[in-house]
Amino acid sequence: MPHDVFLSYASADRAAADAVCAALETRGIVCWMAPRDVPAGADWGEAILTAIGRAHAMVLILSRNTASSVHVRNEVVTAVSQSLALVPVRIEDCQPGGALRLHLAGSHWLNVYPPPVEQHAEALAVGVRLALAADATIEIPRGQAAALVAAARASSAQRPAGPVAQERPLPRPAAPPPAMASKAVKAADPSPHAPQPGAGRGATVALGLIIVALVLVLGAAAWLYEPRIRALLGAASPAAPAAPQAPAQAAAVETPAPAAEPASAPRSFTAASPRPAAPAPRPAARLMNAADGTITNLFVARVEDGIGREDWLGNAQITSGNAVLVRAPEGQGCLFNLRVVYIGGRTEDRPGVDLCAAGELRFEGGKALAGSSRP
Repeated sequence: MPHDVFLSYASADRAAADAVCAALETRGIVCWMAPRDVPAGADWGEAILTAIGRAHAMVLILSRNTASSVHVRNEVVTAVSQSLALVPVRIEDCQPGGALRLHLAGSHWLNVYPPPVEQHAEALAVGVRLALAADATIEIPRGQAAALVAAARASSAQRPAGPVAQERPLPRPAAPPPAMASKAVKAADPSPHAPQPGAGRGATVALGLIIVALVLVLGAAAWLYEPRIRALLGAASPAAPAAPQAPAQAAAVETPAPAAEPASAPRSFTAASPRPAAPAPRPAARLMNAADGTITNLFVARVEDGIGREDWLGNAQITSGNAVLVRAPEGQGCLFNLRVVYIGGRTEDRPGVDLCAAGELRFEGGKALAGSSRP
């Protein structure tokens, strides 16, 4: 069944999520939430990815439990990567923590506390409808969409002030006086015969460039024909008087002068000593996701350290068919243990991998972790 919004929540907030879902669906907004809408026998991660891709907005239940939920973090990252509208709904007075603060920095929040949620249901539905009306993937005629936004804002203005935060339209700038308006029109429409301020500057720049080009051409010609000019000047000048012969003893220790180069010989320059080449980077292994699911974590550790605890992907993910480069850190050798974790809890291990000579590592899916569930 098609749905309008994807409902994301931490397992500890299941009761509040059910109340929000009921309030929205009572007012005609169809929700998708796990595990209620996960088909029997379907892969958990793939079902969530498909539901996010078909939704027009994501309603995020915010509480103090949200920051510690890995599933919520992955769902928000996926929604942001697909440019899905986020509607954070706070069920208690709290602030988002971790990476969620970055993703929700520009989102408008709705508050549905103190309980029960039903007393805030109308304002909640108005905020979600505004997000849906702004989604370009919904095929709504332009006139109907404008009427929907106007009706939602009118309903919001008629409600008494409550704990739910609502958007306030920005004040329009005051119109300028008639005299100032006429001056602005005259300034924006100069006379075609008036001199343009940039015309003289452009001519000056062009003349400067021509002069620089001429100087460069003359310098190159002088450098190219310098040996011939020197030879001609030397042939035209009178012979210099012969120098007196040095004593025999001085001639024995004198360093012989090098032979003169012919006039037509090209000029030679002493090459500077080459700088030592920078050390080449260590070779990297290409980690390819050949499985059907998405890789959410990559743990790498030296062989003697067992299974790594540091996630090299951070907030990134490797979708099916994509790859990343994995390079061994300097000074830690080349043998490492690798473990990847897929959406849904599946893992796949590669112990004792030589990252300096591995070339390509293909991960094709591992066994699911026993008893995996939402945190």
